[in-house]
Amino acid sequence: MKPLLVIFEEYHLFSADTARADIGKPTLCTQVATAGKRNIRFVFSNQLLNFPEEILGNVGCKIVMRLSNPKCLWVAQHWMGLTKEQAANVPELGVREAIVQYGDYASPFKVRVDELSFPPPPDPAELEVMAQVFLDGTAWTEDGAVHAPALELAITGDALKLFIHLAANSAQVLPERCDALGMDRAQEVRARKLLEAKGFVAALEQTLGKGVKFHRLTEKGVA
Repeated sequence: MKPLLVIFEEYHLFSADTARADIGKPTLCTQVATAGKRNIRFVFSNQLLNFPEEILGNVGCKIVMRLSNPKCLWVAQHWMGLTKEQAANVPELGVREAIVQYGDYASPFKVRVDELSFPPPPDPAELEVMAQVFLDGTAWTEDGAVHAPALELAITGDALKLFIHLAANSAQVLPERCDALGMDRAQEVRARKLLEAKGFVAALEQTLGKGVKFHRLTEKGVA
């Protein structure tokens, strides 16, 4: 199973509150406790060390940067097993410096990360091209976007059923088509409107009296 990494930046925004007892802390705590066997990994980030014990007890890698809040310093000292000297050093940590306690390394240690360099931001015109390339390869369905140009994934359900039927039976009036498909008129109309909106189906020019139309596949539908 491919591992999944879930990152919670500003953890407090996801913790439970009194109005929503069905989400937040209880749910996250349960997920963290059982995530290992599902190959899920969590990263929790926050400016304050206000994580519940259920999460702190299941964390394998702990990283603390510069802190000045006395309560957070106390939590960091006890959570990571810092000596008094190490705890006193936390408020003095410089830019890109941190105290780390990881896996089999029971003793916390100090690290300093080199300054990172990032490429310049892309040109807005380039972003437009990238977005258009993505959209051109995206098929829109009733349920959202599916990144697959294949026709069988571009339409689903009643719309796909109607599309296949129209490909073989374009010269059918609505009552005959509904009977053949086992749909009522409302179902057929919804499916046909979706196909028309996508440009796969169009009404023929000729009609047989008022309100009677035939439908056919467009060039896009045939393709």
